[in-house]
Amino acid sequence: WNAAGMKLVTQNAGEGGGCGDDYRNQAYCIAQNVSPNVDIAHYTWTYFEEGDRVEKYKIRESLVRWTQRMERQPPVHVLSVLWAPTGNDLRVEQELAD
Repeated sequence: WNAAGMKLVTQNAGEGGGCGDDYRNQAYCIAQNVSPNVDIAHYTWTYFEEGDRVEKYKIRESLVRWTQRMERQPPVHVLSVLWAPTGNDLRVEQELAD
């Protein structure tokens, strides 16, 4: 990063869930949880996601929409650490990525 004249700063705005917060309500707090200068929002809540996949996709979409309300409109990078999509789920994940 330094050789390219850039500075890399990471900020963990994650929650452990002890206060009742989880991926379902943290999507709406993105502007309060990260710097307004964020270049990429990185989502790794997938290991907490459980239940209906459609609900998970709705929450991820909400996160993307809320980041687009921020001044710099950072893209959201989703790291799925729980399951590998196959068949129709792979197509759905690709559509979300597009």
